[in-house]
Amino acid sequence: MLSSGLHDQHFYRTMWESITHFGHWRGEVWNRRKNGEIFPEWLSVSEVRNELDDITHYVGTFSDISDLKSAQKEIQYLSSHDALTGLPDIALFKDRLETAISI
Repeated sequence: MLSSGLHDQHFYRTMWESITHFGHWRGEVWNRRKNGEIFPEWLSVSEVRNELDDITHYVGTFSDISDLKSAQKEIQYLSSHDALTGLPDIALFKDRLETAISI
């Protein structure tokens, strides 16, 4: 589970500290499909307690957000490139020029 190889020990330690402290964690993670493909998912993990307030289980739910990420990337591209030519627009040109000058 959660074996994309893209997250380090610090990431998982922080995630489990949140679960321990708050009883839940939510965030974006990268996971690996059975075919080996890495994909983004929105993960929510919550602790389950019994009547004695002891933790008995952890429940995790996730949603594949590949389509959302793809749409965000497309929107970002369209917001900085000319729709007809595909060339960077003036705002992107100015940003890149300012970055180049500051270096």
